[in-house]
Amino acid sequence: EEARHVLMKGMEEVEDRERGMDSAQRQRAVFLTHTLGMLQLNSNRAAEAMKVFCNGIARHGNSSQLLLGAALCEVKLGKDDQARALFERAVKADVNHAQAWQGWAVMEMRAGHFQKAKKLFDTGLKSNPRHGALWNAYATMEGRLGHLDTARSLFAAGIKKSPGQVGIYQGWASLEMRAANYSVAKKLIGEALTRRKTLGSGWLIAAEIEEKTGNAGLVGLILRRGIECCPND
Repeated sequence: EEARHVLMKGMEEVEDRERGMDSAQRQRAVFLTHTLGMLQLNSNRAAEAMKVFCNGIARHGNSSQLLLGAALCEVKLGKDDQARALFERAVKADVNHAQAWQGWAVMEMRAGHFQKAKKLFDTGLKSNPRHGALWNAYATMEGRLGHLDTARSLFAAGIKKSPGQVGIYQGWASLEMRAANYSVAKKLIGEALTRRKTLGSGWLIAAEIEEKTGNAGLVGLILRRGIECCPND
């Protein structure tokens, strides 16, 4: 509630100076609106968040950030057709907005529209080839569809383009664990944890791999190490 109050006050101050607003002021206004909207959405207040985003779009025009926020609200509210229209507006407003391409593709994937999702991932990656989360989401979808070689190729391409994105290593490790390729999975999750030891979910995967390979003694050690590295996770 305190964060929401601070954001609302900041927006009111910006609105008081809205006439004659320069580019920097507009960016600040969009940022505050987007932050407040996402705070509402992440607090399971999708309808309230939608009002924030719609007011922002009406005031500040076709901001890709605000359009994406509104699209995510519609997804949360179960209104895929309205969400689809907003995602399309978001990527038209900014073709390089990777999160908008990803959000749209994930929605289509969850709806079972896999060919549409593939096209969206491909288009998004053409504009954002170094966006690791896009590669990870695309590869994860292919893995869940049983296209393991395609998924592996996508994970490998993602690591090549975005080697610092530890989520790709973790996603690939999960795929290999499910495929019972435990030595490969262990190597990949080890690389992820070497790059970011505060990755709580990574320690859980590492422990699960050891459990599946019958190394019960290592499971507790790994979990304790994970708690040491990320006690607040």
